[in-house]
Amino acid sequence: MGPLVYKNYYVKIIILNDGSALLSYDMELENTGTVPVVPGYGLINLSSGKVVSASSYVMGRRGEAVIEGNAVRYSVWEVINPGKSIKVEVNLTVSGFLSRGILFDEFQATIGPISYPVIRGDVVVIPPAGKSIVYLSKSSLNAMKPGDIAQVRGELSYIPLPLLPFSWYPVFWTVVIAVILLAFVIRRVRR
Repeated sequence: MGPLVYKNYYVKIIILNDGSALLSYDMELENTGTVPVVPGYGLINLSSGKVVSASSYVMGRRGEAVIEGNAVRYSVWEVINPGKSIKVEVNLTVSGFLSRGILFDEFQATIGPISYPVIRGDVVVIPPAGKSIVYLSKSSLNAMKPGDIAQVRGELSYIPLPLLPFSWYPVFWTVVIAVILLAFVIRRVRR
């Protein structure tokens, strides 16, 4: 294992009304070793949607971000001295991020595999206007090891339902079908 660690690794997913999403990766790479290090290339793989555009910034300066299929390769050619850190930002626009349903829209994102250990991290999901998140399951990014993968899954709805630790759509449709069957049975008994 090398001397580099992600001191901070934060992902923001902003879902838009057209089903696309803006993903922003804010990373702080720290050199915990005793010699200067140049990271080189990083890779962000996407599990859903299609990358439409990508950009990267290293210490506020525009960097290289190349779309390779459903992945983005970005470069970090910045010397990180021992005990120091640099900030890297990668922004992606992804089309077809949402899987649309009648009352519920689903999304899924895979974060990783991670190149270096993560000290602190989190994922924030922001729904489009008029919709709310009714289910959200996400792996913790804290204390991830190289090669680890985090999963983010969720559901959005126009119906103002409470956030639950399980998916709403099977529960909702089971209740609807049960009410219809109950109404049918009551109607048959009354005849």
